[in-house]
Amino acid sequence: MKKLVVILLSILISMNIVGAQEPNWHELDGKISNMLFPQLDATTLPDSVAIYSFAIKLEIRVNNKEVTVDKITVTDSIAYKLFKEINNLKSINFSSIIGKKKSIDVVIPVSIFIMRSRRNPNKNELRVDNLPKNFSNLFFPFNNQQDLVYMNLLKILVDLQEY
Repeated sequence: MKKLVVILLSILISMNIVGAQEPNWHELDGKISNMLFPQLDATTLPDSVAIYSFAIKLEIRVNNKEVTVDKITVTDSIAYKLFKEINNLKSINFSSIIGKKKSIDVVIPVSIFIMRSRRNPNKNELRVDNLPKNFSNLFFPFNNQQDLVYMNLLKILVDLQEY
């Protein structure tokens, strides 16, 4: 009987039934998108380049067994103009990805592609000289002391042409 219990416990642990639940990445991506997209204010975008890229970092901590987003930072301040209620991301439950850790940083890379501009609606002004900065804005510096999780890239297409 004792042997049977040990075998059953080892099977349950190997199947990840005992312990932390497996993160549902698709569901978490959906919650993040549903939080950000409705508040997008594309009218605040300058009409000068075709791609805007930035990353949003959520510093998630466990305090007294409660998972909270302690701090939100971005690689480009334009994120605060586009998403005026960016702090609403703090209401998402990230407990499924933190597991048994005390802290984790979640990075949400965002790229906004301007399909048509207000100045020149027939021409998309993708400038190659802006691409290195746009790509580097998708990442936060990494140090070995932190647990960092990158979510899927949020791709947003915007048409600024007035009809």
